[in-house]
Amino acid sequence: MLRIAPFRTARPALAILSVIVLAQTSCVDQEPIETYTVQRASQPAPAPPIEGSADTAPNTVGVAWFVKLLGPQEAVDRHVNDFGKLVRSIRIDRASGEMSWTLPDGWTEEKGSGLRFATFKVPAEEPPLEVTVIRLAARDLDSPEYLRGNVNRWRNQVSLTPVEGDDWKDKMEDGEVTELKLAGQDGTLVDLRGETEELGDARMLVAVIPVAAPSRPATPPPSSTSPSAPLTYTVPEGWEERPASSFRLVSFMASGDGGDLDVSVSTAGGSVLANINRWRGQVGLPTVSEAELEAGSQAIDVDGTTGTLVELAGSEQTILGVVLPREGRTWFFKGTGPNAAAERERDAFETFVRSVKFTN
Repeated sequence: MLRIAPFRTARPALAILSVIVLAQTSCVDQEPIETYTVQRASQPAPAPPIEGSADTAPNTVGVAWFVKLLGPQEAVDRHVNDFGKLVRSIRIDRASGEMSWTLPDGWTEEKGSGLRFATFKVPAEEPPLEVTVIRLAARDLDSPEYLRGNVNRWRNQVSLTPVEGDDWKDKMEDGEVTELKLAGQDGTLVDLRGETEELGDARMLVAVIPVAAPSRPATPPPSSTSPSAPLTYTVPEGWEERPASSFRLVSFMASGDGGDLDVSVSTAGGSVLANINRWRGQVGLPTVSEAELEAGSQAIDVDGTTGTLVELAGSEQTILGVVLPREGRTWFFKGTGPNAAAERERDAFETFVRSVKFTN
């Protein structure tokens, strides 16, 4: 039985801490399913909807993959878990650009045409739901404007008003934008609820997976003086600092025996309980109440502000995390990886969080 485990007393206390928004679990399907590999050379990257085509855009630095499901809200609700399985199965070969996935049981594939790289059918619904896979050339993949521009395009498709400002993710009341982790590949999941003339009440799920071109120079890690990361910290020994992104202000990879722990620092909205329950869903654990969370978590001081320190151990993956409401913003310190990796890096993670100092 999965439960919030008690903190250990023999080491610095750490209680317990990626469904994507859609009930992501770490379970592996046992039924035989078919894997498809899409070759990069089979279709040239078409022009992106916001920027120029790859042929006319000299600053093109890579491509973005979009996996999109749009349909009647009730129908989409019934297949959220299968969509999550599809997205979590995606693998992209950085060297060749090839993309592969595992199709959920009962789904079928049709060859792509035009802008579509592939189309999947969900025959359990009538009419069948469609999941489209599109690859677009893009510049400034990591810029907030690139993601926001696409989100506003999708919002328009379901009769929602555009979002604006630097904190647009926090202000969305008719959808959610969350981090997506695919075997070392960062991405974003967009979940919108609106309506269309044809569908009525509608729901849209879009996985956005940016892939930088091989020749693209690495983005330098954010510094303590960067506007996007107004904090300083001590990097634990053995942790490799990674480039920031539109979702992550700071990013690390801690490698060693037992696997890699992916560590990120970000800000978003929502209550402490709601976000920790979202994390619990990502490792296959049930939600908890305020009282249960209080009993199974620990307070932690981060630069004079009290946060909630948790450790969530699923059957395969563990999330170490701190949720820190501070001056109108909610900060998230999160480490995700195999159970053995989380066990190995537990103390280092807590030491890292305690070392954080805010510069504004």
